[in-house]
Amino acid sequence: MAGGWLLIAAAVAFCGGALGQTSGGDAADKRALEAVCGACHSASLVEGLRSEPEWTETVEQMVKLGAKGSDEQFDRLIRFLLRNLTKVNVNTGTASRIAPVLDISEAVAEAVVKRRTE
Repeated sequence: MAGGWLLIAAAVAFCGGALGQTSGGDAADKRALEAVCGACHSASLVEGLRSEPEWTETVEQMVKLGAKGSDEQFDRLIRFLLRNLTKVNVNTGTASRIAPVLDISEAVAEAVVKRRTE
């Protein structure tokens, strides 16, 4: 069980420092979020951690309400949400859910899942 807590601690440490920091690509992703979401409301309304399905539902709802943007802008804003405002349970999540949230390769995420199940 100690291994599980170690995984949680590592994930929290990794993600905790990432909030508020932006790399070059992340800055472009944030600009896409601000452009698309900020066209209707303050981008500061986009806050709080949600799961990937919750963010998907939110973005789909915003599109139904009239959010407009290019495919690239939507790809970028989803990537920003996944990397910065998405919660994932590394003790139960699949590799495909863990990888984009922690910004790690699929292979590393698969290793996390494998270690967890051993």
